[in-house]
Amino acid sequence: MTSSKYTILTDTEVELIATTLMSAKRPLVITGYLGRNRNAPPLLAELCDKLPIGVVEMVGSDLCIRSDHEAYLGVTVTTHPAVLEADVILILDCDVPWIPTAGKPQKGTKIFHLDVDPLKQQMPLFSINAIRRIKVSCELALKQLNTFLDQQNLNRADYAAEFEARSTRYAKWREELRSLQSPPEDGVISVPYLTSRLRQHVPQDTTFVMEAVTNAGLLIHHLNLVNPGSLVGSGAGGLGWGGGATLGVKLAQPSSFVCGIVGDGVYLFSQMESVYWIARRYNVPFLMIVLNNGGWNAPKVSALLVHKDGLASKSNRMDLNISFEPSPDYPGIAAAAGNAWAATVKVQNDLDQALQEGTRIVQEGRCAVIEVA
Repeated sequence: MTSSKYTILTDTEVELIATTLMSAKRPLVITGYLGRNRNAPPLLAELCDKLPIGVVEMVGSDLCIRSDHEAYLGVTVTTHPAVLEADVILILDCDVPWIPTAGKPQKGTKIFHLDVDPLKQQMPLFSINAIRRIKVSCELALKQLNTFLDQQNLNRADYAAEFEARSTRYAKWREELRSLQSPPEDGVISVPYLTSRLRQHVPQDTTFVMEAVTNAGLLIHHLNLVNPGSLVGSGAGGLGWGGGATLGVKLAQPSSFVCGIVGDGVYLFSQMESVYWIARRYNVPFLMIVLNNGGWNAPKVSALLVHKDGLASKSNRMDLNISFEPSPDYPGIAAAAGNAWAATVKVQNDLDQALQEGTRIVQEGRCAVIEVA
C-alpha cells in the first residue's frame, strides 16, 4: 500500500491507473460510500463520460453516481455479474466489493483500490488482490484521473462499440425496471409499484434514509435518484439505525423533506417510541414508510449469501424464529408516542391517497407513518 501525505495520487499512479482504464475492454468501478463526499459523484460521472466504464454500488448507502447515467449498473449486496467479466476493476471507497463465495474477478483482472482506508484495519479478514492499494481522497484522485485523460486527446470513436453496448444494456435494464412498476394483477403492493407511486407524491429534492435491508436494492433502483446526498444509508451490518438516523437527517437538514424507509424488523429495533417522542417534542417532522414483510428476512438472506443450499434454504420463518406473527401495530406506536399521523395500506387502491396525505401532513409540520402490508 502507498500513502500520500496530501492524500492524492502520485503522477506515476495517475498514469498507471488511467492508461490501464484506457486500454481495458470491460472496465468496472465498484464503490460503496464514495457519495458521502457530495463532490465525488459528478467526478465519477465525468470519468464515465470519457471512457465506457460500468459502475456498481455495493450495499446502497450513498448515491455514488446518478441513476440516469448509462454507466450505472445498480446496487447489490453480493457479487455483480459484471465483476466476473471485467478485465480492469477500480474500487473506490468500498468495504466489500464482492462476495467470493458468490463469484469473484477472473484470473488476470487488474484491480486498483483507492480508499480512505484500503487496508480496512478494523477488518482482520479483509483482503483484495490488488495491483495498488492507495490511501487517498477519491475526490482528488478522480480529479487527477479526469485531468490526465483530458490531456490524452481521447477519440470517442475508438470506444464506439463499447459505448454503444453500454447504452444498449442500460436502456434494456431501465425498460425492465419500468415494466416491474405496473400494479400487479393480484392486487399486491409490490416494492417497485410502491416506489414508483412514492416518487410521484414526495418532493423531487427529497432525502431518503434507507434501512430496508432485503428490499433496499429494489427501492434504490426504482427511486431514480440523481442528486448527491439524496440517499443516506448506514453502509454497515446490524439493524435499528433507521429510526434515529431519519430523525438526525431531518435535524441536520431542517428545510428538506426527509423520508425514511425501513422494514418491520428495523422498526422494532429502532426504539421508535423514543424517536417519535423526540420528533414531537422538538418539532422534527418526517415521513416514514414501513415495509411489513412479516418478520426478519435479513438473517435468512445473509445465511443464503454464504450457504445458498444450507439449512436456511430449507427452513421457513417460523422454523428460524424470525416471524412477526401476530404483527405489531407499527403506525399505532408512532401515533401513541409522538402524535404522528398513521395509516396502514393493504390494497393498491388506498396507496396513492395515503402517500398524498402523509406528504401533506409532513409538509405542515407533523410526522407521518405509512405501513405497507
